Amino acid sequence: MGWALLNSPLMWAAGLISVPILIHLFNRRQFKIVRWGAMDFLLQASKENKRKVKIQHLLVLLLRCLAIVLLALLLARPAVSSAGLGFLPGVEDQVERVVILDDSGSLAYRSGRTTAFSRSKRILKRFLEDLARERPRDSIVIIRASAPLEPERLEAPGSAETQRFLTRLETLQPGSSSLDLPRLLEIALGTKPPADRKTVIYVVSDMRRRDWQGPEGDVPRRVAEVLRASGRAVDGQLRFLGVDVGGEGTRNLGIVGIEPVDKLAMAGLPYEVRVRIRNYGEADVAQVPIYLETRDADGSGGRVPLPPIASIKAGAEAVVVHRTTFLTAGPQALSFQLGGDALPLDDSRHIALRIQEELKALLVEGERGEAPLSGDSALLSLALAPPGDALSGVAPRVVPEADLAGEELAGYDSIVLCNLSSWPSERREELERFVRRGGGLAVFLGGRVDATKYDATLYRDGKGLLPARLGAQVEAEAEDLRPSLAPPEGTHPLTEIFRGERNPFLSRVRANRWRSISLDKDRDAQTTVVLKLQDELGTPILLEKGFGKGRVLLFNTSANNSWSSWPRNPSWPIVAQDLVRLLAPPAHQGLVLACGEPLQRPLDPGRYETQAWIRPPGANKGRQVFAAPVEGAPLPQIRFSDTAKAGVYRLKTTLRQGGDVITLLAANLDASEGDLTPAQPEAFIAGIKAAGLESTQPAFVAGNDQTELLRVTDGTRAELWRLVLRVLLVILLIEQVLAWFAAHHAPPPPREEASP
Repeated sequence: MGWALLNSPLMWAAGLISVPILIHLFNRRQFKIVRWGAMDFLLQASKENKRKVKIQHLLVLLLRCLAIVLLALLLARPAVSSAGLGFLPGVEDQVERVVILDDSGSLAYRSGRTTAFSRSKRILKRFLEDLARERPRDSIVIIRASAPLEPERLEAPGSAETQRFLTRLETLQPGSSSLDLPRLLEIALGTKPPADRKTVIYVVSDMRRRDWQGPEGDVPRRVAEVLRASGRAVDGQLRFLGVDVGGEGTRNLGIVGIEPVDKLAMAGLPYEVRVRIRNYGEADVAQVPIYLETRDADGSGGRVPLPPIASIKAGAEAVVVHRTTFLTAGPQALSFQLGGDALPLDDSRHIALRIQEELKALLVEGERGEAPLSGDSALLSLALAPPGDALSGVAPRVVPEADLAGEELAGYDSIVLCNLSSWPSERREELERFVRRGGGLAVFLGGRVDATKYDATLYRDGKGLLPARLGAQVEAEAEDLRPSLAPPEGTHPLTEIFRGERNPFLSRVRANRWRSISLDKDRDAQTTVVLKLQDELGTPILLEKGFGKGRVLLFNTSANNSWSSWPRNPSWPIVAQDLVRLLAPPAHQGLVLACGEPLQRPLDPGRYETQAWIRPPGANKGRQVFAAPVEGAPLPQIRFSDTAKAGVYRLKTTLRQGGDVITLLAANLDASEGDLTPAQPEAFIAGIKAAGLESTQPAFVAGNDQTELLRVTDGTRAELWRLVLRVLLVILLIEQVLAWFAAHHAPPPPREEASP
């Protein structure tokens, strides 16, 4: 039977058992034997009772010793457990106890006068106190959902280390991350305990369906796989207990998304976003207040109320469309906020933007040309930035092929190759990196293009940037046989001007040269034909391929008049403007993170100092980070992992030539955190048992102020002090009776007198 002493240090009192023994021995030594003839007849009479008296004295001594032991045991509060005895056969067994503390955003949900996370902290505090008193030899590992790689290891429940943790526990608050139960269990069970040491896993959570079942219902299966892979779920070595601290009710409003309507954010032009608000509750709501807060690089901005949302039906979404105009270029952040409700963490959502004065396009041309507008990129450059006072919003920079080596690609939004003989092979990875991170590349052909070099550097058997392999050059036999453009089959930003069977622009664009292009279904699976020639083969004249976060467009014609009449067509300026806007990365790209996602950005040591400063939301000062090499990355990276808090982060880097560069980044709570639909413990338990892991004894209990986790897993302990007290009283009574008989033994029988 499992047993324990609740006040085991007080068992030292059992050492007082030596007191009656010493008194007994001392009393024997204080008498001096004197021979006296008159007493001989008395000694002769007592010989018959001597053995009986000696036994009585020994019984009294033993009863007094037993009374002292029972008194010490009474003070130590013995307790016995009748449940879980097969798992915890004795008080001497050491057990590894792993507590996974869910501190995700939904734990901030308030029901009544307290939050779910406050209940979690009280339960954990009581658990540690019970362990310190009853299981002081057990080891404890505490893993928070927001910091899975920073476990708290408490080797002794009653140690000063545990007290320091309890002090920190009082200050902990729910973060903005989500509960990834399989990953947390994998971390918790990653190292095996000493041989024959059993493990108990406690998961203190609000038991929401998205965490315990998942959108696909596969969380129990994934948990079972982790438990089996740990090697502990055999022979009753592992137990699993879920503690539900979720509150009553699911009423909640949350902002679940900010969707840009406009791709680019330009200074002086309106920028539109759609804000989605979801009602997770079971009742309709009306007149929901909503606010907009703006912030720039210096931290200045303001908070203004927006028109309230008229109504949101239960379980439905409302969309707020907001348009704003930024007066100056630079980093900007928009934060939309609702009026507070039971779960405030999802009442706000943020987006960081890159506001630009103009788009920067690098035009690399193969031949400059001697006559005006005769260069390979001259007509494209003119279409992007026409002369006059009107601003097009595009700043093209024309660079000859020979001067390409001195250009830093990172400073541009898009790169356009115009009749370039070949891209330098030593800069291939740099160009791929530029596109992969969100930049755009357009390739116009011409007579100087070396198809073999393009194939080796840019196509690379379909693994490179080029959408297709370049075939042989083809020339129309006669002017009247020059094919025109075929009507576009699908929708695309660059072909909107050509839509319609009788579109006048289609017939006026004639091609006199092109290259044969045939797509390979395997190597060119990511390539889309946007526009074709109206010839017998349906030759592609415009192809597109996604590459990382960016895209590549291949024009099977030239950017000047040498291969087609397109640059003279009225559609050309429109297509050219749409082209650079299509290639440019979105205004928010790379600036919006999920809470808990590391903030990681490359830092070119040739342009920037190696240190940077990051200021989290609500902080008064920044935290210094340093760029460090990352395996597989060509440039050092700055990495900041403490992004569990939702809000706007400020990143400051320093140029080596002087001056600071400020970047704003937004971190948002997972939208599903607002879904407070409770999980079904029965479904989770069934999933674990279906995987053949019945020995883990999966179970769930309600978490409240009366919950004692140690009692749940180790059994309810019944204290034995009443029984010990009764036995002690009986022993003391018997001791008194025996002591009286030992001190008042029967007198010797009367001596017979002699007859006269």
